[in-house]
Amino acid sequence: MSLNKIVAEAIDANESAGVINRHNAINLAVPKVLADEEMTEMCVRSHLSKVMASTCKKRARELAATSAAQSSLFGLHDAHVLDHGEGIIKRTEALTRDEFRGIIRVRQEQVTADMAYLKRLRDAELETRAIWDRNPNWTWGQVEAAYARKDAKAA
Repeated sequence: MSLNKIVAEAIDANESAGVINRHNAINLAVPKVLADEEMTEMCVRSHLSKVMASTCKKRARELAATSAAQSSLFGLHDAHVLDHGEGIIKRTEALTRDEFRGIIRVRQEQVTADMAYLKRLRDAELETRAIWDRNPNWTWGQVEAAYARKDAKAA
């Protein structure tokens, strides 16, 4: 069984009214993951990668706080994850021009994707404003369902 399938089953079994009990979902998934040696290694590596990235960022922040005299002239982060898919973190001062441009490209893609999603959020809120004005305590799911009913009646 794939990790995605294990996760999906655990979430499905622990979701109620759009709220997922993560603690119970994790408890359901862990024995299934641990039963597969390859999957266990993959999960451990993924988690270690996240912890290491977080630790590197923390160290970079600490270094920046303690050595203001050596801080970047342009206010850049102390280190960046390179765009090789390998999760390599490199100090900004050691970046080549190609790596620097790669970071710019990745950041631009992230900003573009974030701006597109922000537009979808704003458009959805604007389109459903009248429903939410009448029912300010409703969840998005309730607003969306009411909008769908209104839209179906109009058709």
